[in-house]
Amino acid sequence: MHNTNSDEKQLVAQQKAAELESLYQQDKLAELNKEFEALRPKAWRAWSDFLLAAVWIGMLVWLAPDFYDQPGAGLLVAFIASTMMLIGRESQRIHKRIDLLKAMLQK
Repeated sequence: MHNTNSDEKQLVAQQKAAELESLYQQDKLAELNKEFEALRPKAWRAWSDFLLAAVWIGMLVWLAPDFYDQPGAGLLVAFIASTMMLIGRESQRIHKRIDLLKAMLQK
């Protein structure tokens, strides 16, 4: 009889430990989801990057007006702008793939 009572107490203790572990895992998962959502790119970020590039080009024109008189200046600015657009597009693609991977792991 003493052995059965001890086994029951041990079983209850194991169940409580499992419940605590489950709660800990849920809290940890909720914290990771919160951090993941905080790292998601914001919609305004693309517009701020575009505005920043326009400000830089405006400052270049203002501080060095003879820059655009150079033979390849327009081509250089076009190359820089296209490179920035490609990087932005690739960044969006990477974030979409990460979101898809997260969705696949949650299923």
